Amino acid sequence: MPYDELCFLEQRPQSPTLEFLFRNSQRTVVQLMELCRLYHRADVEKILRRWVDEEWPHRGPSDSSMHF
Repeated sequence: MPYDELCFLEQRPQSPTLEFLFRNSQRTVVQLMELCRLYHRADVEKILRRWVDEEWPHRGPSDSSMHF
């Protein structure tokens, strides 16, 4: 078992929504939306859709949170 997977399992007491997002965090938003439809995850799709519609437009190229 990879170290990352082990760390993830140690953090288990999280909501299923957060687990889904963490497990698929390397995917694009479009890919996440497709997975939500495939796995019938309306809860996660609702959160992503709200983020895309409300939060994403407020981010600009000068937003410091986009720079790591």
